[in-house]
Amino acid sequence: MAVSVLRGNIFKDESAGPLVALAVSALFALIALMSGFATSWESGLRDARDGLRETSAPSDIVIVEVDGRSLQQLPRWPWPRGLYADAVTELNRLGADQIAFDLEFSAHSDPDQDLQFARALEDLDKKVILPTFRQVNQSADGPVVSEALPIEILREHAFLASVNVIPEADGRILQYPYGTVTDNLPRPSLATMLAGDAGKMGEAFPIDQAIAPASFDRIAFVDLINGDVAREKIAGKQILIGATAVELGDRYPTSLFGVQPGVVIQAQAAETLSKGRIRADVGQHAPALACFALLLWACLSKRWRSHALLISVGLAGTVLVAALTLDQLSLAYVQVATAFVLLGAFAAVSRVIRLLHNLQAARLTDPASGLPNRWSMENAAEESEMPAFAVARITDTDQIEALASGDALADIDRAIAHRLSVLTSDLQVYRIERGLFAWFVNEQAAGELDPHFSSAANLLNLPIEHAGQKLKLKPVFGFSQSSLADAVAASEFAQRKGQQWSAAHDEMGKEAQYKQYIIAELDAALEDGSISVHYQPKLALASDTISGAECLVRWNSASQGFISPADFIPILEERGETGRLTLFVLKDAIAKASAMHEAGMPVNLAVNLSVQLLADAPFIDEAIALIGQLPQSPKPLLTIEVTESAPNNDPEIAKAVLSRLREAGVRISIDDYGTGNATLNYLKEFPANEVKLDQSFVRNLSTVQSDLLMVRSTIELAHALSFQVVAEGVEDAETLEILRAAGCDYIQGWHIGKPVPWADFECELRKAKAESQQRAAAKTA
Repeated sequence: MAVSVLRGNIFKDESAGPLVALAVSALFALIALMSGFATSWESGLRDARDGLRETSAPSDIVIVEVDGRSLQQLPRWPWPRGLYADAVTELNRLGADQIAFDLEFSAHSDPDQDLQFARALEDLDKKVILPTFRQVNQSADGPVVSEALPIEILREHAFLASVNVIPEADGRILQYPYGTVTDNLPRPSLATMLAGDAGKMGEAFPIDQAIAPASFDRIAFVDLINGDVAREKIAGKQILIGATAVELGDRYPTSLFGVQPGVVIQAQAAETLSKGRIRADVGQHAPALACFALLLWACLSKRWRSHALLISVGLAGTVLVAALTLDQLSLAYVQVATAFVLLGAFAAVSRVIRLLHNLQAARLTDPASGLPNRWSMENAAEESEMPAFAVARITDTDQIEALASGDALADIDRAIAHRLSVLTSDLQVYRIERGLFAWFVNEQAAGELDPHFSSAANLLNLPIEHAGQKLKLKPVFGFSQSSLADAVAASEFAQRKGQQWSAAHDEMGKEAQYKQYIIAELDAALEDGSISVHYQPKLALASDTISGAECLVRWNSASQGFISPADFIPILEERGETGRLTLFVLKDAIAKASAMHEAGMPVNLAVNLSVQLLADAPFIDEAIALIGQLPQSPKPLLTIEVTESAPNNDPEIAKAVLSRLREAGVRISIDDYGTGNATLNYLKEFPANEVKLDQSFVRNLSTVQSDLLMVRSTIELAHALSFQVVAEGVEDAETLEILRAAGCDYIQGWHIGKPVPWADFECELRKAKAESQQRAAAKTA
């Protein structure tokens, strides 16, 4: 049931597609959010967006760095605290506005040095900021929280500030606390004191990752001690003293600038506060829900439903532009990952649904004409309460296709469907296969089938204009209240019986069973000898000798008796099963021709090739491989006969395949010439050696003057175009002599010999050769 609804809603009712896409994309977004994928992706997006905002604008914060050069040029680390006394004294002299340390002073050093540093702090115009560090240590009684403070003599003349940072799970420093609380004692952070922004104790703010380390001027500690720093670099500035040397550690990974010293991160945090670069953080849910609401509105709106995919793309662009704009203005950071998952999934699922819909539409559309096909009708029948089927069979499709192809043929098909739609009250007309059109019949028409199909015949008998010609169609009709297949079978039955229309009945079921028997028993018949090859001799009139034979199949079934080729060949052609039978005949002919050649009695054997097989590339390859087994001979030992209509079906394919066969060493014969629409002038473009006059023109040569004139002119023109001529259906001596007088090259018919098994044919050949040798010997004597 669910599958049926899904197929109906998505594939047949395209309007349901956007809602299904929205539901699926919402599920994807929810999974992305709950699994942490959206959060992880958002982290990467945040970094990329911060990269677009990167700024190196000059800051009022100057870093005095304990760098590698200072470590090399000053006394061994840790330095005597008299150096820090000299540093703050020099900074005070140069006019520093505020001095802060990111160096630990929680342990006592040399008492004189500690005292020297304390007195220097006391003499400053403004108190310095010294660091504290909240730490958690494990003990037998559990975790113990404490705060590392500067020694008492130093903190008497200084402000104290926390320098704790908050690493993320991956170690990066993205957040910074406003301060810490230890034993209920609040301690503002170093950055908040430098920026003069107290904030809310115990909470944190995002460090603006776009602030480049290059924003801060840096002065080497050793240069400051040596008095090499100009006043203008210090005056009015906030001075942050900390370690940057790799040897001293205190380094953390950041989003954009790799691993940075802790003092740089402190400076970034202070700059974020002082320049008001803290952005409100809009979480994942709000943008995603807004996008979902807008898409839902579009999917429910008849006007905008078909544009839902375009709207999703526009929403993605709008969300991106809005987020980037807010980034640049440092107003808010909008988390867009979940919204993008939603919009991206909606676009992808919508495309997939549209593709599936198009595939479904293609499956239900006849590619040749663009009309709905058999599958479309059968699907429609499933939804109809009482379907009754009518089929129009165009019996002269071969002739129409000989005159038109490609787009022109499609135009004719659509013209047929348009005419039938008048009869069906504008209901859909389906092209279910080549030359077959179908429609549903309502209850009223089903009760009056004779006038219904008479009207259909009248509509289709009106000529159709094509390329300046008027085409008149020959339709028959079939009807069934049970299935489309039965209606098709009924139309086939009507064609065979010469009726205008036929309804499905029991006799057709028997025919269907007979067809199934033919197909099912073919392989077994080829194996057990029920199918055999007979040979009908061909007489060369120039020498009055049997020069070859046509290979004809015979089926003698143990259960069905003799099955006429006129019965089983059309069934095999209808089901596309002629390939196996043709290969069977071809193998037999090649074996017999090779044997006769080795015996010194070369003979040419002709094998019929169905038009369908010209387009069967694997079959043609196998046939050419078999032909390659023939021995070399001055004259071809094999002829391939194709009907006159073969070049008309697909001229380029037919020409290429016949050329390959001829190059393989066989003769090409155009069979049944005169029954189609091809002219000799048209056939001369094809690699044929001979034309074979259809017996319908040969049988009455002695009594029908028009047939005689046609045969004579055909032979004359064929010779002029370098074709040889074979006449089949020669039943008497008078016809033979007429053909001889007309210049015919070969004749075939019961007057020459009936189709016989190979043993009988070979016996006649050997007998004829013996008689020929006796006549030659007599002449010599």
